[in-house]
Amino acid sequence: MKLDCRQLTILPLFLIIVLFYFWTPSNGLLSHFTFEKNQGGPSRHHQIAEAFLHKQLHLLDAPKEELLALPDPYDPSLNDKFRLHDASLYQGKYYHYFSPVVSILFNIPLRVLNGRYFTDPLIGAILCSVGLIFNYLILIKLFSIFKIQVTQTYRIFSLLALAFASNIPFLLRRVDSYEVCIASAYCFLMVGIYLLISTLTSNNGARFKSIFLGFFLGLAIASRPNVAVIVLIFYLFFITYLLKTLSIKKSFELIIFSAVPLIFIFLCLAYYNYIRFNSIFEFGLSYQLAGIDVRNIPSFSIQRMPLGLFVYFFQTYSFDLVFPFFHAIYPLKPEGELSKIWFTEPVIGIFSMPIFWLLPFQILLFKKAYAIHKAPIVISILFIGSSLTLIFLSSGLLGVTMRYTVDFLPLLLIGFLFSQPIYMNLLYDKSSGGVKAGYIYFYILIVASCVISFFLSLSGYVDSLKRLNPNTWNILKTFFTALI
Repeated sequence: MKLDCRQLTILPLFLIIVLFYFWTPSNGLLSHFTFEKNQGGPSRHHQIAEAFLHKQLHLLDAPKEELLALPDPYDPSLNDKFRLHDASLYQGKYYHYFSPVVSILFNIPLRVLNGRYFTDPLIGAILCSVGLIFNYLILIKLFSIFKIQVTQTYRIFSLLALAFASNIPFLLRRVDSYEVCIASAYCFLMVGIYLLISTLTSNNGARFKSIFLGFFLGLAIASRPNVAVIVLIFYLFFITYLLKTLSIKKSFELIIFSAVPLIFIFLCLAYYNYIRFNSIFEFGLSYQLAGIDVRNIPSFSIQRMPLGLFVYFFQTYSFDLVFPFFHAIYPLKPEGELSKIWFTEPVIGIFSMPIFWLLPFQILLFKKAYAIHKAPIVISILFIGSSLTLIFLSSGLLGVTMRYTVDFLPLLLIGFLFSQPIYMNLLYDKSSGGVKAGYIYFYILIVASCVISFFLSLSGYVDSLKRLNPNTWNILKTFFTALI
């Protein structure tokens, strides 16, 4: 896809956002981006890489004898002093349930070249920046395909929405092993979906693109298996579209070219699980050593879903005049049996972001919009529907937390932003300047969402910036407090 001059003018804003994406996980400290030289170190992804380089799958660190001597090594009340937190203990060896994708793509090559590792904050910043680029390119490509005319102002505000309302700044404030996997899935999913759309609309190079779309979608699943739901939905759409628009021969050719790398990565992941835990679907969560006994808690429960859905949609933040003003808060703790199988961290719901306040209007006008603009509305529903499907399933998982929203918010935003110009024309009266007023209101909602996201990201989960760089924290505190 060729970018015209108007689109190139958005590059300075891109650079500013990317700089912010890199500053956030660094917490203003260059040491957070200094390549690390160690033999496993504190990062789980380093430990996985080091194990691979020693031609083994279990970690180099052996479980303490005191741990193995316990009557029940998985009991958190007994293993607290001896366990490697969040490691998986299986047959007397430690493993990690975290994806090996980042270790293989980033850490092992650098370790072989110069004996050092990428830091987790640096990897997170790189992945989220690349993911944002392709997130935005998907939206622009959809506008181009369906000839939806939007102004440069709309493009700018759409980029801001994708960069901030996706909760990525919050994710980046503390980049640990968990956040790296989420960033990896986000990045590869966006690249894969962009290549999928490009393959369907390409006159040249469709085979080449189809191979890489399968590869990146496979990497997304390997990074974070729950996004397999989204990959399945998009891949079924891919197959259906090919069979409807191309010959059987050409369709099957592109399906096979894309399916081979996707299946190959799936088989590699299945084999990786099998030789570690004797099960292709076991990632190590069943043997995890944590603050809770995971053996007695179901990974998925329908009982969690009502409360999980409420949190993901309606959980709000607290606001006060104490810097950083907006604060993510814990949802109400459930009582009874549910409290034993459900935990949460600070999180805000979708409708706490003002940009999504217009989403109900899209639902009300859906029938009318579909009658006039069938094809683009179908694409919008593909993005929004896949996101809602993942929200629905995620609400039944063991935990509800802010970082998980990055799994589905980018897709929800694309579907919403792509179809919003259509709904604007239906919602407001053109003759009275209503469309213009509607856009102004829409932009105000985006700015409000960006402001909320920015200030929420300054604290994150554990006040990383305040703890690690109090000087920068105090400078920001003095500056923004003076503004109000």
